[in-house]
Amino acid sequence: MKIQEVSKLFNIPSPTLRYYEDLGLIEEVPRISNRRDYNDNHIDQINFIICMKKTGLSLKEIQNYVHLYLSGPQTGVERIDILEQQKARTLEKIRELENIINYIDQKIITIDEEKQVTP
Repeated sequence: MKIQEVSKLFNIPSPTLRYYEDLGLIEEVPRISNRRDYNDNHIDQINFIICMKKTGLSLKEIQNYVHLYLSGPQTGVERIDILEQQKARTLEKIRELENIINYIDQKIITIDEEKQVTP
């Protein structure tokens, strides 16, 4: 898959993909005729990066995770710990957003009730 296709697939700029490779977040992408040729493994790695970024993990923290992953299965406990912590943070964000939605719903109800009272 060409870099433009991957860029479009994930809606991220091509320079960002190159940057991820430079940081070692994704394995080196082989080149065919001096053009990057992404495979399914690269796609999985990019998907992981994007997912973790959406949960609030920094690129440095993702780098640490990737380093642990590349160090082998003996780092499994550490990687699980990172993922569990991020899961807990994400669940907390969901609870906060649910509270915000409930607050907005109450405002809508209040405004709707005011409309019914006012002639």
